[in-house]
Amino acid sequence: MRCVGDIREMGADRLAISLLDEAVKLAENYGERKRIALAQRALVDGNGAKRIIKELRDSYENPDCGRR
Repeated sequence: MRCVGDIREMGADRLAISLLDEAVKLAENYGERKRIALAQRALVDGNGAKRIIKELRDSYENPDCGRR
């Protein structure tokens, strides 16, 4: 989903309308949905949980690890 505005500036009603309008546009445009999905996949490697576990183990084994 694209950013469609800031609730603090638009208010809830206008933001809701903007979200619905954008959702309809994307529902009608397969090419754009595919482009967005491919761009998102390029940002995610699927190893986030493994990295979190590693950090937790490292901090448990070395309590000073990660402290600044």
